[in-house]
Amino acid sequence: MTSNDVNDATIAEAYATSSTTFQLQALGTNDGGSGGDGERSGGNDADAVFYVKLSDMLSVFKFRMPSLDISLSEAIFDASSDIQYYVFRKNWPTSLKINPSHAMLDHNDSSGMLTDGGGGGGFAANKSLVKHDFVRYISLHLFNTIHGVDFLSNESDMLENITYYGEVARVGIMSVLDTVGTLSPDITMAADVSGNRYLTNVAIGNTNISRELLRQISISVPERLEAITDASGGGGHGGTLHSVPLHENDTLNIKIVMEASPGQHTVTNVAAIPARSYNIKLIMKNTVGSGTNTPVIDSEYFPNGYPYTTNIQDISASNSSAAAAVYADGSPPVPIPLIRYGYQGWYYTNSSAWVNPAPITRNKINWYVLPNTAAAGATVGDLRYFRMNLHLFTNASLPFVTVYTQATGSGDAGGWYKSKRVYVCSNLVDDDGNTVSDHTNYSFYMNWNGYSVSPFTVAHSAAALSVSGADGNVVGGFESSEIIFAYSIGTNSSSMPGDVEFILSGVVVGEAAVGGSGSGGVLEKEYGYIM
Repeated sequence: MTSNDVNDATIAEAYATSSTTFQLQALGTNDGGSGGDGERSGGNDADAVFYVKLSDMLSVFKFRMPSLDISLSEAIFDASSDIQYYVFRKNWPTSLKINPSHAMLDHNDSSGMLTDGGGGGGFAANKSLVKHDFVRYISLHLFNTIHGVDFLSNESDMLENITYYGEVARVGIMSVLDTVGTLSPDITMAADVSGNRYLTNVAIGNTNISRELLRQISISVPERLEAITDASGGGGHGGTLHSVPLHENDTLNIKIVMEASPGQHTVTNVAAIPARSYNIKLIMKNTVGSGTNTPVIDSEYFPNGYPYTTNIQDISASNSSAAAAVYADGSPPVPIPLIRYGYQGWYYTNSSAWVNPAPITRNKINWYVLPNTAAAGATVGDLRYFRMNLHLFTNASLPFVTVYTQATGSGDAGGWYKSKRVYVCSNLVDDDGNTVSDHTNYSFYMNWNGYSVSPFTVAHSAAALSVSGADGNVVGGFESSEIIFAYSIGTNSSSMPGDVEFILSGVVVGEAAVGGSGSGGVLEKEYGYIM
């Protein structure tokens, strides 16, 4: 089985060319410039692409110049300048999944995909991703043909293995954004009056991303900075928060290096297989549709691991109409305090400071999620899995999950629902046998109807939930034909103040696709929780 060694996948060095390209790669390295459309970037074996929304990049990378004494182009190189550099990681959409293994190699903006004769290759779009190319690369070295994959009995395992390491790379990228972002846990970073952390010119490392982008823009397309300066009516900007002036067709690059398993070449007694490097180009567009990036059809663990799938959506606490429907009859999320920075999502605590002003609604949460196929009438028999990814600050009183079925008007158990089941982490042990601990990331989950796969959530420990035997937690028959009404993430309203504290980053729901009680595969939907 092959593996790939992802080159740290951290955002770092930036450089620009006209229609500007920024290199985002391992710390302290720089592979040189990137060519135009279809031209291989220097030092890489292949260029693969994702298309990303320009608006998303503009909302993430920002800066502010409080003083008015010097120009922007001077300030970014002046160590004494009070310019502030921001990375609004919380504005990065959950649906913008940059898993390098799913980048595309069959576009005009890509290059280097392995083919029989250097032409189009004849592969379907959903078989022309980086992971497919790397398996063909292994095949070429083992069997002297890219079509030797037919001899590999574990091809699907190899592809999923590459996908997993691509997910590790994606999480690594987001980790760098978290570290230098406005919700960074780094207490050495200053915070503005809104609680947003920022960097200054004192931070000389290349992870000061917004500064690096501005510096390279000043070299390659300085007129962009001049336009901001002119619009400000003076040398500075009077404290206005600006987006880094990225434009359509600008490109952010991420370099990864994939390596075969160390003994892979011994299968056919050939020479050791060299590493293969890929430059992943994030090309900014004003408009990116749900089908612009090729959907993934061959990953059980990460079926939505590509940009802008419609099966992922964010629930923003700042969107009062959407968020209120989620927390309905319970507490809304609480603004994350400075001392809890470092993990993105909806924060809740039952501390007396929050609960006492309105104890009826704030002493618990009931955060609701609808079934994936509500219009088609998803049933108990369609249930496959439910996962919630969170950071626990305390294990004194843990959140739990309740599944409700629709009332039918006959034999309903709760008036507004027919049956319910409450699932809890009753033994306080994760899947590895370790105690569920404070200040730790977890993926709490449960499986139904024969589904037995545990979640592979990078940087989170999996912990299975089970049906609670406490009074009132098993209500009604919960028959296979009953229609799912909603899932609810809840907390115990009787918990002592301060015993409930966590941040919920996401929920993943898997159900049988379009009814069918188990037939037709699994439809997975993911929800990101953002403040």
